[in-house]
Amino acid sequence: MTTNTTATIADNEAAWENYTLDLLARNEWDIKHGTDIAPGTGQRENWAELVLRSVLDKTLLLLNPDVPQEYLHQAADEVLSPTSQDAITENHRIHTILLGGYRGISYIDADGQQVNPVIRFLSPDVNKNTYTAVNQVTLRSHGLERRFDVVCYVNGMPLAFFELKDAASRSTPETAYNQLQTYLSEFPLAFRFARILVASDGINAQYGTPFTPWNHYAPWNVDDDGRVADDSVLGEDGQPADQLDLLVEGVFNLERFRQLITDFIAYDQSEDGLAMRIAKPHQYFAVTKAVASTVHAVDSDGRAGVVWHTQGSGKSMEMELYTAKVMHHPRLANPTVVVVTDRTELDGQ
Repeated sequence: MTTNTTATIADNEAAWENYTLDLLARNEWDIKHGTDIAPGTGQRENWAELVLRSVLDKTLLLLNPDVPQEYLHQAADEVLSPTSQDAITENHRIHTILLGGYRGISYIDADGQQVNPVIRFLSPDVNKNTYTAVNQVTLRSHGLERRFDVVCYVNGMPLAFFELKDAASRSTPETAYNQLQTYLSEFPLAFRFARILVASDGINAQYGTPFTPWNHYAPWNVDDDGRVADDSVLGEDGQPADQLDLLVEGVFNLERFRQLITDFIAYDQSEDGLAMRIAKPHQYFAVTKAVASTVHAVDSDGRAGVVWHTQGSGKSMEMELYTAKVMHHPRLANPTVVVVTDRTELDGQ
């Protein structure tokens, strides 16, 4: 490959980065460059850690006003310290903390009472969290250096990553996915906070988790009502929206992003080990509408309706996510859920 061709590809990929940042800014993400958060700026503690520690510390004070600062700092230290070197095990540990808070701190208060607070790292109110998208984020560890195209931070924690290739160079979203998998193999613990990965060639775009195989990555190819998008849905440039437009608008608007990372991620333990899954668009809308219908049924005649599926559409995950949401819904008072299966192998699922 010639120097001029390499420069052209780099320029095109930089243009896609900027376009993605524009889309994220339109969805209320604060935009920064990697140099703004580099070690020495007071944001990151070192080149091997992606977390913005100063942002995280400030957020913990905001979300946990009754806990003395020294114990919040201790909680952050403990949460940030890996308990293993296995990426998905650490990712699952962080997931439980994002959902339920951290319970590992105990102290004696001014009245001499022992306190065991639940320390929140993420608020269900999107207005109380900070959202920052940063491009060209450099990571150095064990003699390796890599630069992430776009990292999306919530409260200083790197929860999403974009890898953006250039379709003109014959790259594909799968090329971007393979690059992300290389990063995962080189820096596994850098992904312990990651909820969502996006692989794109600048036009086509698909998403999954750090541990989702490529054949289960999916585009967000629907509008805000869950209907398959057509040419009437316009992108940032006023032209019919492509997959990158739809994915950023659909996944990274703040309220839906919060829903996806808290209510639509599931982990499964099997003989093959731990697996992590995230809902695809049809699963997100099926569960969301089914929960709304169930709440309405409580206030009416008790009939919530039926969700029709096709083979291989992810019925089991929908039932799992639906059950989790209705069990925690404040209007449904911890209901009992009965699951009837017609095959023995479904019992394990």
